[in-house]
Amino acid sequence: MRTRCGRTVFLLGLGLALAGLAGCAGKGPPKASMALADKAINQAQENDAASYAPVEMQTAQQEMQAARTALDHGKYDEARRQAQRAEVDARLAEARSRTAQTRKITKELQESIATLRQEIERRQNMQK
Repeated sequence: MRTRCGRTVFLLGLGLALAGLAGCAGKGPPKASMALADKAINQAQENDAASYAPVEMQTAQQEMQAARTALDHGKYDEARRQAQRAEVDARLAEARSRTAQTRKITKELQESIATLRQEIERRQNMQK
């Protein structure tokens, strides 16, 4: 499980680095970066990341606000970098939220299975 999380963090970091390199080419307003970050934040919110990954979600929102402020001041490179960071953190929040939800569901299923096994055992003992 730790390997998967480590790999996810590595891939997200790599994506940020590549996006940063690609983003240096543009000199105008970072419309695409802002849109991608907004979309990632919305997806994370839809997956209840505020409940399951509040730190990452808050970081993404703060970075997005910093991106908007930089954009308003004409600091396009800074806005692009902040938007890219916001996107990565939002995707991390979404991934952690989905992981936590999956663990919760798995635990509930395991408890249900244990209850069913107990009931089967009880009925088998009653028939003896």
